[in-house]
Amino acid sequence: MTKATGVSKKGALQIAQREAFVPVAYRDGWFDPKTKKKPRWSIGFGDNSAKEGDTITVQEALIRFRRGLDERTAIILKKIKRDLNQQQLDAVSSLFYQGGNLKLDPMAALVNANCYTTAELLFLDDAMATNKDGEFMSGLKSRRERENKIWKEGDYGDIGWFWKYQGDPARGVRHKHYIKEEEMV
Repeated sequence: MTKATGVSKKGALQIAQREAFVPVAYRDGWFDPKTKKKPRWSIGFGDNSAKEGDTITVQEALIRFRRGLDERTAIILKKIKRDLNQQQLDAVSSLFYQGGNLKLDPMAALVNANCYTTAELLFLDDAMATNKDGEFMSGLKSRRERENKIWKEGDYGDIGWFWKYQGDPARGVRHKHYIKEEEMV
């Protein structure tokens, strides 16, 4: 097994597609979901450093996105002590990018116990397709199914595009943005 040390271009494009590009800061939950005192704002490809009213270009969002992937990869490689091949690291990176430690920790435990087949199946467990509040989300289920295919087969699907929203994603106005060479992450 060749040890992967970073998310591949195909892996990054698959995550960007699942996250979608949003050019304006939008409310994306709460920093403290119990008190709902401080809203969390996101922008670009799920960057939570935004403030209300912020805007961003595709190019700047892709730069931040790649930086965020690199930071997350460092965390993954600290938690997972065994080697991952490129497609496995890409699949786990997608899982962690969306689900945080709540999803990474059980995956890391399985891989560290040398249970790669069980780790592969974990992507398909309905518990991995829940949001922060524990609610099952069909969109997360399809994301986990794609991550499973990446882990198992190296099948990234059609990754030459990502969703680009016109504004706040709550309004749902989006279109496919086909990736230009200069935008490649």
